[in-house]
Amino acid sequence: MNDTGPKTAAMSNSLQIAQSNKLKFHLETADKLAGLQIVQLNKLREGEMTLEQIEWFIDLTPEQREKLIDDNTGTGPPVSIVLTRRFMLLVDLGIITVPEGYVHATKLASFKEVNLNEFSGYNDDFTDANFGNTTTQLVVGRKLQVRAWVNVSGKSTYEERMEFLASQDSIYTGAQGLSLVFEQKRGQLKRGFWYASLDNEEALWKGICKRRRVPEMCLSDDGRFTLTLGNICDPYRKDRAFFSFHDVP
Repeated sequence: MNDTGPKTAAMSNSLQIAQSNKLKFHLETADKLAGLQIVQLNKLREGEMTLEQIEWFIDLTPEQREKLIDDNTGTGPPVSIVLTRRFMLLVDLGIITVPEGYVHATKLASFKEVNLNEFSGYNDDFTDANFGNTTTQLVVGRKLQVRAWVNVSGKSTYEERMEFLASQDSIYTGAQGLSLVFEQKRGQLKRGFWYASLDNEEALWKGICKRRRVPEMCLSDDGRFTLTLGNICDPYRKDRAFFSFHDVP
């Protein structure tokens, strides 16, 4: 007996149900989007939301949006993306500890002696003489939480970055902090970014061009490190990160 007819009818019915469910999903999604657009417009009119905030959210990657939701569910501190208009967290590096044998006055000389061959390029002005006057001089045993931040979009100025760090109660460890991050956390840094360790303007060395210089290192897409000095007036784009350092009790 040929049962092709019933099988075809069953398949046709299943297809119709699937198409109906798909259409229902699209209609419900369209209705929800229309409702959200009305709410959004009302918030814009009332001043509860700005176009800059909308652009901020649109510029996030899908992973960053998911992380934002995950970190604000009440299960932990919301540190992965901080809701500011200018900056967001690139990576939380955890805790570094100032090691035994650390001497602030000679740290950069000993760092170069041990790590020079780890860099594809190394700025010879990265010295204790030039960068010994850091705002915070570290001592053995001090523990610091370290995070790296990037712009949400566009460019940022030195003043904006320093204002943000002040809002985070960050301390300024300069070149010495950068050297400790390399020694203890370089395996956690994301490739394709420059990383700077900022400090107050008066603590930064003036180069021959009379501009204040900022200790930086670059981790290329192919995994090579370069140690260099940026200019305090350099605008930072989305591929230029900077560290924050916080004391750990």
